[in-house]
Amino acid sequence: MTICFTGAHGTGKTTLARAILPGVNKLAKDKGLKPFSLIVGTTREAMEVFEDAFEKPVNEATIVGYRLYKMAQTGNNIIIDRGLWDPIAYAGIYNSLDGQTFYLLNQAVFYILRKIPHQIFYLPIAINLIDDGVRSTDLKLQMQVDIEIKAWLNQTKMSYITVESVSLGERITEVLNHLSINLETR
Repeated sequence: MTICFTGAHGTGKTTLARAILPGVNKLAKDKGLKPFSLIVGTTREAMEVFEDAFEKPVNEATIVGYRLYKMAQTGNNIIIDRGLWDPIAYAGIYNSLDGQTFYLLNQAVFYILRKIPHQIFYLPIAINLIDDGVRSTDLKLQMQVDIEIKAWLNQTKMSYITVESVSLGERITEVLNHLSINLETR
């Protein structure tokens, strides 16, 4: 199973993914499931490695898609701090995906999601952006990305849960409560 967080930059995806791991693994153990592995925050580094290897720019969606594809093949349970929808939204905004690449990414998403049970959690914009030197603090860009992600999720009829809570503690509780029910049926 894959637990995937999606949302614009600065919405707390990585923080929440890290925070729920102990609780998710307790739930998995109680239900006799394999433990979950956490894949977070290494997409930028992976992009640099791929770009060096291919000697050309690589889209973040390629890296996320590759990781999810490999996980689908292994059958391992994972928690990932971004879905394919995030980088596809950015690529759409920056016009960095040609039509064929966009089509192939869509096909990859559907292949991956047919192969692995998944739970998608969407994190809406709820907190102020902090200038961490990595993400843009442009609220207009963040809102545009958020709109693109929601549109993609809705167009593809992906089932997802919106995390309504704002505080980290409330978010952890909300996600774990949902998973305590869903891990039994997945």
